[in-house]
Amino acid sequence: FKLFQQSNVDLIFLYGSNFGNQQLNIFNVEGYGNKIRIKTFFNRKGRLDMDFSYLSSSEKNNLSIVPPEILNGNPLGKSISTNVRIQYLLNKSISMIYDLKFINNIRYDNFFSFKGEIRGSF
Repeated sequence: FKLFQQSNVDLIFLYGSNFGNQQLNIFNVEGYGNKIRIKTFFNRKGRLDMDFSYLSSSEKNNLSIVPPEILNGNPLGKSISTNVRIQYLLNKSISMIYDLKFINNIRYDNFFSFKGEIRGSF
């Protein structure tokens, strides 16, 4: 009996830059950080997916507001986010999915989100 049949760990280094115009302002944004992604499978019945990321970004022209699509939607300053998702098949007809997210940045101050679902097929 093995609880964990397979696990994958990814260590990702992040870097991005964007520049352009927003109305009359010229922006030049740079961001860097890292991300850890872990995926573990449970005896062919489920899996656990976890993402932990840290990103620090700044604007070189001292603008405090940049377009929201810059750096894949991350705001200026420091951003910490986590996402934990569990999927598990209880038996042949009932499964469950739980998702927990945490975001802390200039837009979301210690924001938690929890979503759970139990599915049945009869």
